[in-house]
Amino acid sequence: RDLHLCDRRQRQVCIRDSPHEAPDASEATDDLDAAAALTAHGHRVLRVLLDERASALRRLVIAEVARHPSLRPACADGEPRQLVDRLAALLRHHHERGELDVPDPASAAGQFTALVVQQGLHRSMYGTRALTEPEAEAICAPAADLFVRAHRR
Repeated sequence: RDLHLCDRRQRQVCIRDSPHEAPDASEATDDLDAAAALTAHGHRVLRVLLDERASALRRLVIAEVARHPSLRPACADGEPRQLVDRLAALLRHHHERGELDVPDPASAAGQFTALVVQQGLHRSMYGTRALTEPEAEAICAPAADLFVRAHRR
């Protein structure tokens, strides 16, 4: 996985996934029910955002943003846009299949991502230690269950 600042003027952080991962999360989860697809996406979010290099960069940006206000856009976005966009497409797919009632997939994707990320950051001590697979599952599965129950048709 490559991690770099994409646009020096905007100070946006980009994470390019490993070529071994599916290029589009919805391709890998189209055949799963909503809870399984959300759980799988949650695991992907944790892998990307709690990556050792991504976590180190996040801590650095947070530490320096007061002295370098031009870094604020990197903090304001919160999570990588491409992860939220992929999840929004996945939610739209499950909405169109009639499995979930998600009238605003983009907003719902941000909410689910925030739920998973906050717990992941807390349990990993802000990315200073790797989560075990059972710890990641203990975050992703209940978040997916909560989300599905909230958006069930």
